[in-house]
Amino acid sequence: MADVGFLDLLDDGVGFGAKTAKTIKVTIFNPRRYFLAAQTPDWSGFSPSIRVYVVLLAASSYLRYLYLGDGQLMTELYVDQFKQVIEQLSEREPRWLQVGPRDLANATLTHLFFLTPFIGFTLYTLFGMVWMAYAEKLSLVVRIRYIYALLIPATVFMLIATIAMVTLPRSMAGAVSILSLAGSSVAVAITAYFGAYPEEESKGGRIMRAITLGIALIAVMMLSTTIGLMWSTFMAMDAALSATVPVEDLPAALEVPTGS
Repeated sequence: MADVGFLDLLDDGVGFGAKTAKTIKVTIFNPRRYFLAAQTPDWSGFSPSIRVYVVLLAASSYLRYLYLGDGQLMTELYVDQFKQVIEQLSEREPRWLQVGPRDLANATLTHLFFLTPFIGFTLYTLFGMVWMAYAEKLSLVVRIRYIYALLIPATVFMLIATIAMVTLPRSMAGAVSILSLAGSSVAVAITAYFGAYPEEESKGGRIMRAITLGIALIAVMMLSTTIGLMWSTFMAMDAALSATVPVEDLPAALEVPTGS
C-alpha cells in the first residue's frame, strides 16, 4: 500500500501537495531554475506558476477569519473609517443616519475579497503581455508565466505579514501594511534578479531591471486592490442607501437604526 502523507491531505483540500511545496521552495531559493522551467512546455516537473499562485490565493481565503468579523483588525479599521464617512454624508443626506458602519464595512470587505482576485488576474495577465524588459526575447506565454512566478515569493511574504498584522497591536496596522508592500516589492526584485534574467547579463543591468520590475509589479498589485476597494465600496454604499427609508416616511418607520 502506498504511503499517504500530510501533504497529500493538503493537496486534497487546497491543492497544496509535495510538488507545489517543492515549486515554492525552488522559486524562493533557486529562482533561475524555475524560470528556465517556465520556458519549457511541461515546466520540467514543477507546478505551473499560475496554479501555484491560485493555491496561495486559496490559502489567503482560509486566513480570512484572522482579520474579518466583529472585533477583528481589518473589520474594525473599516468600521472606524465608515463612521466618519457616514457622519459626513449624513449632513447632506439624512438617510445615511440609518446606515450602520459595521454593516457597511462587512459588505465592502465581502465584495472586496470576491472581486480582487478577478481584477488581479486581469491586470497581472495584461502586465505580463506588455512587459518585455527581460534582456532576452520571450514569447507571450512565457512572459505571463514569469509574472505569476514573480508573484509567488511576494504572496508568501504577504501571507506571513497577514498573520503578523493580527498578532500585533492595532496601532501598528498601518506600519505593517506599508512594510508588507515594501517587502513584497523587494521579494519581486530579488526573485527577478536571480531568476528572470540570464546570468550572462551585466550585474548592473540585472539590478536595474529587477528594481524596475519589482516597483512596477507592486504598483499593479496596488492598482488591483484600489480598483477592488473603490468598486466594493460603491456597491456596498449603493445597496445600503437603497435599503434606507425615505426621509418623509421616517416618522412612520417602526425603527430607524443609527449604526453601531
